Parts: sequence; C-alpha cells; structure tokens
Amino acid sequence: MSRACCLAFRLLMLFAAVLATSCSKDDITDHVDLERFERDLIEHTIRPWHDRALRPNGFFATEFDRFWGPVEGYSDTLVYQSRLIYMMALAYDVTGEPEFRRATEMAADFLLEHARDPESGQWYRRVAEDGALVFGGLHPYGYTYVIFALSHAYRVTEREGYLQAALETWQSDVWAGLTAARQFASGQRIEPRESEAWSQNPLLHLFEALLALYEVTGNDEVWNDVKAVAKFLDGRLLGPSGNFLPEWYDQNWQPLPDDAGGYVSLGHQMVWTFLLSRAVELGLDPHYRALAERLLDSAVETGVRSEDGALARRRDLAGEVRGREGGWWQQCELMRALIHFAAGHGRADLWPLYDKASMYARIHFADFENGGWSLNSVLDGGRGRKAIGYHCVVMYQEALRYRQK
Repeated sequence: MSRACCLAFRLLMLFAAVLATSCSKDDITDHVDLERFERDLIEHTIRPWHDRALRPNGFFATEFDRFWGPVEGYSDTLVYQSRLIYMMALAYDVTGEPEFRRATEMAADFLLEHARDPESGQWYRRVAEDGALVFGGLHPYGYTYVIFALSHAYRVTEREGYLQAALETWQSDVWAGLTAARQFASGQRIEPRESEAWSQNPLLHLFEALLALYEVTGNDEVWNDVKAVAKFLDGRLLGPSGNFLPEWYDQNWQPLPDDAGGYVSLGHQMVWTFLLSRAVELGLDPHYRALAERLLDSAVETGVRSEDGALARRRDLAGEVRGREGGWWQQCELMRALIHFAAGHGRADLWPLYDKASMYARIHFADFENGGWSLNSVLDGGRGRKAIGYHCVVMYQEALRYRQK
C-alpha cells in the first residue's frame, strides 16, 4: 500500500474518534477519550514491553523492529532499564495487577545487582543481558533516570533499598549543572566547566528525577535542589529573549552560537514547560508557571505547524526552524504540555491544537496494529524500530490525572 493510501486509511479510521471527542466545550473529556487512553497506555504501550521484552532475570531487551523481531543494536542500560521500571510501576498504579509490581521489582533488582559497583556505588552505563559489564563509563544522564525509576519503584513497592539507592545517587554529585545551580542559587561564583561544551539535557532529566524523589520523600534538601535548578534556568540559562532555552552551552555557561552547534530543542522546551508547571503544583513559586507558559507559547508559535499540529524538532538561535517533520517523542511531549495547561490550568484555547497534534501522533507513530510506538513514521513502510514509549507514557499519565476532576 502506498504512503498516500496508508495516510488516507489511517485518517478515516481516526476521524470518527476525533469527532467524538472534539466539541465546543472545554472539559478534557470533550477532547480526550480517557477510557481509550487508559487502554492504549496499558494494552498497546506498556504490556507489550512486559510480555515481549522482560527476561526471567529482570533484564529488559530494548532493540526490536516494528513487528517485535529482535534487531542488532545496543542501548544504555541505565536509561532504558530505568524507563521501563517506571513504566511497569505506572502500570501497577493504573491496573493493580501483581504482574506489573513483580516486573518493577525484578527490573529494579537487576539494576541494583548488575549495574552498580557494590563498593563505590558507581552505576555502569551498559551491561549485557547476563549482567556482564559492557561499558562502565560515568553517565550522569543515566544517573538521573536511576533516581527517577527507583523513586517510582519505591512508591509502589515500599522497599527501602530502592529509596536508599535513589538518595545515594542524588548525593553522588556527578552533575556539573547541579553544582552550578547550587552556586547560582546561593549567590556564589559559578565555576567554569572542565568540558568545552555541555547539553542541558541531563539537567532537565535531573529536575524530573528530583520532583519524583521529592514526591516520595518530602525531603527539604531535595526541594532546595529543585528550587536551585529552576532559579539557575530562569536566571542564567535562558536565551536573551527569555522565550527559548538553548540546548548547548560553553565552559562559562553561555549558549553556543549556531555556527558552533548551538540550537533550541523544541521537544526539550516542551518537557521544561510541563516540569516547571508541575513543580509549581508541588510548591514552587508561581512565577515559574508564568515562565512555563511563556516557553510553551513561544515554542508553539515558532515550531508547531498550524495545518497538522506537528512540532518541529529544533530551531536555531537565529530563529530558523529545522526538522519540520516532527518526531514521535517531541509530539508526545507537545501533547502532554497542551493537556496540562488546557485541562489543568484553564487554557481552553489550546484544545484545538491538541486535537491536531494528537491526530498527527496517532497517524504517524502509534503502531496499534502491532503494539507500541514507532521511532519512525509507520507510513514510511519497512520494519522500522520500536520506541520504548516513555514519552508517550508520561503524556497518557498526565491526561489520566484529570479523570476525577
């Protein structure tokens, strides 16, 4: 079947669903079928990974084609194992099915037993299915996901070992960005970095992890780090306009220019948009919700294609948008942010854009025929590769928060 025919077929299949959920009202149920969302979350996004990827020792295989055939490749154990631990924990939250709690424990136990040096506490970036060390290089980005995953594992199992490991990982001080944020928040001089360039991506996911850790501990020191990162972002990392967050910075914490590889990741800006506003819900100064909305509106104005709701991948610092054919995770993060502000904070003006963005995601990346989400558009044919779907899961989770409201 040609790409055009595939598109026409998927449009016809989805159009009725959009008509059923889109109307003139502003309630989430007029735009999101929450029962279908829960079904999609569990049956089409999480359960396939549980049934096909979880090994008897708690290791999750992660490299599959569109039809769940194994493919060659590798993934960073800390990141992918941790994302799947979170997904299993959420599935247990939603369903109460013991198999998802067992999967959470199995995968968390594998991480603790095989991906961590028992003496130093250092996490290994990559281990094999049998637990053998593949690459032990320090990976701060992966450390952030360990905190995130073990916080959620502790929340659903109440096993103290998970919480202790999460706290020890937070206290390991492997993030130069967090050190700088603490210095900035306390009025100290910010020391230059050793590396020539750095991405704000690990700081973004550390902020996400700190929120998860704070929610299960109420720890004041964790909350102080949440506030420090938010203040550092607002007072130092934002671009000159205050509407965009550059992706790359130099040794002195200044944005890299376009000709040195600098740009704005519009998907990451959507993640910050949600996380800052969520932090306000947990007690952060309301100033940061205004900042979050500013980041959201500027990214939508610049990066979202009006005709179909596709979020571009990036823009350069001069303002030129790149990658107009949006990606699967960027689209899911756009949807989460739109749901959050439309359903949670009265931005009814965002629902028409959500309707388009949702349609685009379901046409191109939701592989409901085979289960899961695709890294590439399913209209492109071929076997493609499976996306683990963490970014889709957090979008579903945000929508389901409003079932009782």
